[in-house]
Amino acid sequence: MWLCKNTRLLNVSVKNFQSEIESVYLTYFLIVHFISFIHLSTIGVTMKDGVFYGKGVNKIKNEYPEIYEAIVKLDEAVFTGRALDYRTQKLVALGITAARADESATKRQMMSGMNEFNITKDEIVDVLRVVLLTAGMPAFNKGMRILDEIEKQ
Repeated sequence: MWLCKNTRLLNVSVKNFQSEIESVYLTYFLIVHFISFIHLSTIGVTMKDGVFYGKGVNKIKNEYPEIYEAIVKLDEAVFTGRALDYRTQKLVALGITAARADESATKRQMMSGMNEFNITKDEIVDVLRVVLLTAGMPAFNKGMRILDEIEKQ
């Protein structure tokens, strides 16, 4: 009898614990993807010298200043240059946006990297090779097409 009751209690405790973990994971997942959506899709390119590049940032800044401040703080916390310099972080950001096949963000990352850091076509192609391996041919092809369009400008 005692074993049976304790086993039921243990099962309830384990189920509650699993439920708590799933809830925490879901919350974390939603926060990360919400921030990723705002930061990479709306803004597109990270802040450099106090300036965000992208069309949606002024609307956020004017209508939702608390969200804008959170984005600025997130940007400052992420782009510290502690282990990776800002140029390398820019290449990582380019790889992420290209892997997501986000055309406008990929183009902005490429252009700002080329303008701010003299990132070369060969460096971008190296990043896109990693995208090919990790995200597949469609994302790779889109990135190569965007690079080709930028070169023709």
